[in-house]
Amino acid sequence: MTTRLRGSCISRRRLFFSFFNLFFSFAIVLCSFAIRIRKASSNFKTFMCGILFCCEDVQSIQENSSHEFQELFERLKDANTSRGPDAQDSVSTSVNGVRLTFFASELHLRGSAFVSQPHRDDAANVLCWNGEIFEGLNVLPEENDGARLFSLLQTAQTSEDARDILGSIEGPYAVVYYHHALQRLFLARDPLGRRSLLVHMPDPRNPRFLVTSVSVGAHPLYSLEELSTQSIFCIDIKRLGNDRMTRFSECLHRMPRQSAEKPLPFAEPRKVNRSIPGEVPLVEDLDHIPEHLSVAVDDLIAHLDRSVMLRVRDIPQHNSNKGKARVAILFSGGIDSTMLAYLAHRHVDPHEPIDLLNVAFENPRKLLVQAEGNIGALPRREKKAKLRDRKDYMSIDVTYTVPDRLTGLQELEELRELCPGRIWNFVEVNVPYEVPGRQWKPSCSQGGPSWI
Repeated sequence: MTTRLRGSCISRRRLFFSFFNLFFSFAIVLCSFAIRIRKASSNFKTFMCGILFCCEDVQSIQENSSHEFQELFERLKDANTSRGPDAQDSVSTSVNGVRLTFFASELHLRGSAFVSQPHRDDAANVLCWNGEIFEGLNVLPEENDGARLFSLLQTAQTSEDARDILGSIEGPYAVVYYHHALQRLFLARDPLGRRSLLVHMPDPRNPRFLVTSVSVGAHPLYSLEELSTQSIFCIDIKRLGNDRMTRFSECLHRMPRQSAEKPLPFAEPRKVNRSIPGEVPLVEDLDHIPEHLSVAVDDLIAHLDRSVMLRVRDIPQHNSNKGKARVAILFSGGIDSTMLAYLAHRHVDPHEPIDLLNVAFENPRKLLVQAEGNIGALPRREKKAKLRDRKDYMSIDVTYTVPDRLTGLQELEELRELCPGRIWNFVEVNVPYEVPGRQWKPSCSQGGPSWI
């Protein structure tokens, strides 16, 4: 069914139709299309800031220098560099016989001024940040949210202060922060785990503590696990050095996300729908929203609208890219991507274009069926004759008129009618048949350990 966005339908009929499944399909559709875009790229890259950290005993390094680990570390640097194409940097420091190596790559999404990572100051504090802050911390449009968070973390006097600062911000994030005065290292992800952070605990094969945003696939020198979102992790670097990293687990502490003294607004996911309603009157048609659902539908629209607004309003405009789109939407023409496009239109400068990225895959089987007909449905004798004289696939014109392309073009016209002043760039991403297979291995490597 084609999504229609005429008049009041956008706020009532179609949103009501998707009310119960939108939260699930939103995530599924966006993730599936993100994977498709990855596969469509001849240079496999995931654009997002990257974090890489290593903690190792200095004396052990001098006694047992591992060329194999250095090769692995360089591969991890390359993988994290591809996440942040705008800048990469590293900083290394030794504390009580323990060497701390921080590497970060930057994708510039917030603030007018360019800021490189890792963030550091004269007091030897270091922050590696992969995230966006949408609430809880006043970040001006021209400010970088990572730099703003770093300035706040510098004021922490105790481990609990650092925990409370992280519990007061809302948004997707992964963070590695070293507080030099406390000689504590903090690691955390947002409560919903929207940014990756993988850890390798020291073992006999590799006695280093390793943290990375992305893996490079299976390797004998690490055993990666996702950092849990249930706690804020704190490592006592001073004690770690005294023990020469021999009792690492005793130096790693799990701090509860929530403070016992004062409630932190974003320390835990907010709980909704704790009770199941009784019998609810059936909905007879989509033209009339029942009174008992009217407020819920309006609230859903308001939350979606605000969520999109927070994500598109402060994207920096580079001088070299004036006149080009700053916002692109993975666009299949379904209700999810069409609603995203419409809501983005409400908050992006009307004089700026918006790119609609529409992906289509070459499908040889379907193309052969279109050219030859359905051979499998033919009588036995005709089927054998057809199979003996099959067409050469190379002689068939490859087309990308797949369902997502057709619905995308239909909804493009809807958006142009609804938003006549906006320039909508319908970007056709055509993926040849061999490309997904060629990108399968790097996709699985960077998706590990979840995909391995």
